Amino acid sequence: MDSKPDQVLTLIRGKTYERPRGKTSLRADASDCNLKAKWPKEYGEYAFLWAVTYKGDKWALPSMKEVVMGIYLHHMVKVELTFKDLKENHPERIQLYKNQMKKAFNHMLLCLDMGDQDIEKPLRHEICYDPNSP
Repeated sequence: MDSKPDQVLTLIRGKTYERPRGKTSLRADASDCNLKAKWPKEYGEYAFLWAVTYKGDKWALPSMKEVVMGIYLHHMVKVELTFKDLKENHPERIQLYKNQMKKAFNHMLLCLDMGDQDIEKPLRHEICYDPNSP
């Protein structure tokens, strides 16, 4: 789209107004939401729990690397839960996928335009409040 800013695209819906989905689609719906789960009781509860657990300070912020690689680790847990049989029967395939994803997430870190900021240093509150910050 960026290379053709004058091009206008139009969405044309099918007769049923639905698009086909694969059987492993992770489309969100209300049944995915566990209402009896442990939900936060106060603003930032899980963030504070992470900060105390990993940094020893309630007000500590993660580094950009910790944020990106945290998303990677969460994704890997989801993949292992979704493809349990593949992990058991072909662990080398899951490991290959993990290695490729780690390369992709590391590439994302390299592509972040952080300016003078170091991706290893904790984020600052100014960065968190700036919508134009990476």
